[in-house]
Amino acid sequence: MTNQPIETVGNRQTVVVSIDMFPNATDGLLNFSDLAKKMGIETDQFWIVMITTRHGSLPLHTESRFFEKKLDAQNFFKENPIGTVQDDPRNIAEFLKTKHGAGFIEKIFDDPDSPINFLGVPGEDGQLPWQVLKDAGLSDGYSASPKVLDYLGPERVLQIKSIHGENWQVVAEMEFCFSNLPSSSSAYVAAQRQYNYYITQDDFAAGYLQRDLEILVHGVERAAQRANDYSQRQSERAAKGGEAVAQKAELRRTTFFKLALSVAASWVWKSESEQRRFLKGLALEHDQSTGEDLFKRGTKTLSDQWFDEALSSLRQSGALEAVFSGKP
Repeated sequence: MTNQPIETVGNRQTVVVSIDMFPNATDGLLNFSDLAKKMGIETDQFWIVMITTRHGSLPLHTESRFFEKKLDAQNFFKENPIGTVQDDPRNIAEFLKTKHGAGFIEKIFDDPDSPINFLGVPGEDGQLPWQVLKDAGLSDGYSASPKVLDYLGPERVLQIKSIHGENWQVVAEMEFCFSNLPSSSSAYVAAQRQYNYYITQDDFAAGYLQRDLEILVHGVERAAQRANDYSQRQSERAAKGGEAVAQKAELRRTTFFKLALSVAASWVWKSESEQRRFLKGLALEHDQSTGEDLFKRGTKTLSDQWFDEALSSLRQSGALEAVFSGKP
């Protein structure tokens, strides 16, 4: 269409950030049969393509596409590799021309119980916990990974299955994280979110943990880089010494910002002197656990002045506001 009014032209690009393809499961959390039937697919034997996109700067959005034929699913998968820019992520006009599109509009607008919500405000990215657990090696995308199963042992796995049924893998992953991972790790928070959503069915806790996970995964890294960029601009004019010294100074700043932002809620309410003391201790713990001497010069810990200046750069950069608001 040409000569469109500017008000009818899309303002955001939609980019594919992840895509996965798998057959419908006969049971468990990945059984989409009921939803597929509402979409016009009568058989339980179909294929699912789960695609996650970023629409401008809005939160990530994940949706599932159902295909009766494996070839059709494969073609869609190949046509939408990671990094693909989609003009219209919904492709509604094309979909309405297919046999599954017949009566689709009526289902959306006439059925208040429709499971499909195109008209609401974009909400949380429900795929994020799955992806985090998969990236952490605790899930293969469909079930608990061999790493989790080996840790629990066959007897414990059978016990969990007998108690929790189709949600057993959620409990298995949470039990592994509880026993092996720091509670502030993104994998732990992802498992905790799933446990509260599927097992205790505590929507408030699940929503809180989802938000915490989004901040950990999407907020801290970008906010740390934002703070580092600001600090680097401030220090470039005063940079002295060779390239190795400058590189270590940059690594020191970046590491400090990431450490501080990852536990921001634990120190922002403290007084300035207490903030310095807390973050100084955090930096020394990092050096001890990694064997690095980032926060030392020779045998001496960096001065209070260094930590005060680093904290000042962090505050002025806007990174703290970005973490607590969830904005990039």
